[in-house]
Amino acid sequence: MARNRIIYQSKALFIAPNSTGVQQIVGGKGFQPVAAEYGDINLAGGTDYFNNLKSSQTGEGANQFQISFDNMDQVQADAGTVMQTGSGLMYKLDRVQNLDFGFTINAQDINEMGRLARLTRISNEPPTVNLDYSYYITDGLNERLMGFNFGGIPGTLHTPPVDETDPQYGGSPKWDTQMVSGASAMSGFLTETQGQNYYIVTTNEGEDVVGATISATDNVIAFGNGFVTNYELNATVGELPTANISVECFNIKSTTSGTSTLGLSGISPGVRTDVEPSTTFFANNPNRYYNIHSALLSTNLGDGEPTVGALRPGDITVVADAQAPGDDEFIKVDNSTDTAHVQSFSFSVPLARTVLSRLGAFFGYNRIIDVPLDMEVSLSVFATEFRNNKDLFDVLCGDQPSREFTVTLNNCASAGETAIPAVKYNFRGAILTSESHSVDIGGNETVDLTYSIQIGGANDTSNGLFMSGSYTSGDQALNLAYTGLCSGGDTLLAQGFANLVSQFFGIGTGRNY
Repeated sequence: MARNRIIYQSKALFIAPNSTGVQQIVGGKGFQPVAAEYGDINLAGGTDYFNNLKSSQTGEGANQFQISFDNMDQVQADAGTVMQTGSGLMYKLDRVQNLDFGFTINAQDINEMGRLARLTRISNEPPTVNLDYSYYITDGLNERLMGFNFGGIPGTLHTPPVDETDPQYGGSPKWDTQMVSGASAMSGFLTETQGQNYYIVTTNEGEDVVGATISATDNVIAFGNGFVTNYELNATVGELPTANISVECFNIKSTTSGTSTLGLSGISPGVRTDVEPSTTFFANNPNRYYNIHSALLSTNLGDGEPTVGALRPGDITVVADAQAPGDDEFIKVDNSTDTAHVQSFSFSVPLARTVLSRLGAFFGYNRIIDVPLDMEVSLSVFATEFRNNKDLFDVLCGDQPSREFTVTLNNCASAGETAIPAVKYNFRGAILTSESHSVDIGGNETVDLTYSIQIGGANDTSNGLFMSGSYTSGDQALNLAYTGLCSGGDTLLAQGFANLVSQFFGIGTGRNY
């Protein structure tokens, strides 16, 4: 029956680890990896099968391995929308609040002398595909999957911890070996070239996506080669801290392909820019397929990995470094007891990209981040104390001083308990660009402060954004959704979700496969 409308309960956003590499595995009991078409893989066991899955071969046979297991259904041929009985390597992004997407076809009219109307219209440059979404901040997992590096805060504990439940652990849990300790959050974005695929699932009217029974009328909107172009966080008194994300993609597809046993399946929207002319995947390429397996929609997956519904503004702390006499602010913004009272905090990281083109490469051979990479940090505060002997003329001579801020979003703690950080954002090299005061009858004097930070290189620990997250892999229900990635036992590295993140969701060049 046709839908009357589509509302939020019937939609969910999934993210894949890459755009042109493997999107799924064929799962069952035990590990017995074999090559799909391009020779055998001889493995002794352990987690090396993931490295073979992302083989360094070149040419049409590169990176085209899948996993076959005991007692499993055979790979089905590409017949319409029916494909493999595999487990998708996707994750449902948590706490998503809105989705906006669309596309523009960039075409050129072809006219000729003797005709008033155009003869035809051809695409002379790639289409513009946009995806925007927002979500409540929880534990950093969404950011981790999008390619941010959780390297910890330089100068504090950011080495692999002994116990990931320790509130003083480093930037990421010990099983997440993709993270580069001490490196900035943006370091991976400087080297990625392929982006990630995104998938929006739409189920039947009146049915939740979580726990849905897949049917042939369910739909997937698939986005190929998605690059994050802006990340923005807003934390304000009285509102839940929220992240806003903008993504630009190469391609978009719509597929109605559900079956009750296979899940939602189809052909990857990814575009291969490593061949000329650029193309989608050939029919005999195993990486051609994706599968949002039924388990990924089941109630076992539930509300995802975070153990908290959302973080509260009352559990956020904003700490500035000690204010030096030469700092530019006219009001006190430091770590003292009489500092200004923060009402809101926000920052944005624009990651605009330029397409590098050449003849034969319709989509370009690379999409690189525009540099220098500048980000903006904004504070709105209630003023308390003015500083002595401040003269803006002094700024005209000499270098402007830089500041450091640390914003900690804590989990809710009961009375007498120590608050445990959920996510930390550390900003280094912040230089004041504007200070605006406002006061009226009946109101408090508010001051808006804007700082500029220029992101440094991967080895620069003095400038940029540094992040720590508390995401874990300890939820048994979540791991059941990725049984194909569980090798047995009860250690962290044996759990399906940890393997999904650490082995497939690489950052930087780790996702260029």
